[in-house]
Amino acid sequence: MKRPASLFTSILLVFLIASPLMAQGVISLDHVDGESVPGQIVAGPTITFYLRLQNGTVYDLLGSTNGFRFYSPDGGIWSPLVGDTANIGWGEIYDGGVYISPLSVTGSGSDTIGFGGFAMVKPGIQTGFDQIVLTISTSIDPSQNGKTFCLDSSYYAPAGYWLWSHSSNGTSLPGWDGPHCYVATGCCVGIRGNVNNDAADEIDISDMVYLVDYMFTSGTAPECWGEANIDGSGPVSGGTDSADDIDISDLVFLVDYMFTSGPPPVDCF
Repeated sequence: MKRPASLFTSILLVFLIASPLMAQGVISLDHVDGESVPGQIVAGPTITFYLRLQNGTVYDLLGSTNGFRFYSPDGGIWSPLVGDTANIGWGEIYDGGVYISPLSVTGSGSDTIGFGGFAMVKPGIQTGFDQIVLTISTSIDPSQNGKTFCLDSSYYAPAGYWLWSHSSNGTSLPGWDGPHCYVATGCCVGIRGNVNNDAADEIDISDMVYLVDYMFTSGTAPECWGEANIDGSGPVSGGTDSADDIDISDLVFLVDYMFTSGPPPVDCF
């Protein structure tokens, strides 16, 4: 499905004829894997942005060219962007192909990645379409905690457009709900103890069972070492928790907190 951009550019330009803009469609950020709380992303694991396309125009979409820029206003660095398409049967939508063009994906300054595609005999993206269509993934080293990272729309070479084509029915300029900016933080949120990494960030018996299984029955390792380091031993403020910081004292601390009114787990750094 993913092909070099040069062929796509020459064919798509045929569609991009001058005409009045029509009712807008929208590309928006649906959700983020790796967002711990609103406005914060977790440094370390892969972070994936899911992009939704809504064709709110009155015509089917026969071609599109849209770019996205990832940057840090305060000089943070990240792993090079990786783009992909959602599995929605693109062969029955854009039979001319779907094209991903990563540009300047160096992990610093500003990375740009373009997405485009077009239909030849298939119907394209029909009016009323509303699905997640694209993903952009990266990761941020824990050393970048506290830095800000943003995803925004962007023109991108070689086509140089942010545009949708409806062939003889003209073109439209899709909306965008960004930019979206996040502060990179550690995976540990609030106080320690959410060993099983549940979305509600609750500390309960399942966390104790998870820790026991990991320590004594070769169970799955915690996704976040900081949450399992209940007593906060090892790293100093700003440091990074690791498997070496997890021992029997953490289990004892958790049991005391849950069953004998012991002190709460230590705050995350």
